[in-house]
Amino acid sequence: IWSFRCLRLLKQVYFDIVRGMRKSSRQNAVAGLISSMMQTVIFILAFYFMFQLIDIRTSPIKGDYMLYVISGIAMHITHNSAVMVVAGAEGPTSTILQLAPINTLISTCSSALRALYTQVITLSTIILIYHLAINPGGIDHPIATFGMYLVSWFTVVAVGMILLALTP
Repeated sequence: IWSFRCLRLLKQVYFDIVRGMRKSSRQNAVAGLISSMMQTVIFILAFYFMFQLIDIRTSPIKGDYMLYVISGIAMHITHNSAVMVVAGAEGPTSTILQLAPINTLISTCSSALRALYTQVITLSTIILIYHLAINPGGIDHPIATFGMYLVSWFTVVAVGMILLALTP
C-alpha cells in the first residue's frame, strides 16, 4: 500500500513540475529553456572575453579552457536559480495548494527538481554544441563531474530550504 502512495506522490510532483515549467515562461516550456540557455551563453561569453582581456589564458590551467569556464558558470547559475526557486516555493497559503491535492512538500520538491531539470538540459545542450561545433574533446570523468554537480545542487537546495523556513 505504501508503493501506491509513493507513486501518487511522484505523480503529483511530476504534474507540479510541468505546471511550474509552463508558468515560468509566458509562451511555453521550450521558450523558458531557450531563455535559460541564452542567459548561460551570455555569461560564458562575458567571462571568456573578460578572461581574454586580463590575459588569464596564460595561467597554467590543465585541460580545455572553455570547459573550465563553462563548468564554473554552470555551477554559479545552478546555485542562484535553485536557491531562488526553492526559497520562493509556494507555501501553505498559496491558492494552488488550497485547490489542488498537493502540499508544501510536493511544491518544494517540484521546484527543486524543476531547477535541476532546466539547468541539466541547458548545460548538456551547451556542452554538446561546444563539442560538435568548436572543440571535439571530452570530460575525463563525466560521472564524477555530474556527481559533483548533483552534490552542489543538493547543498543549494538545503540552503534554499533554510531560507524557505525563515519566511513568515
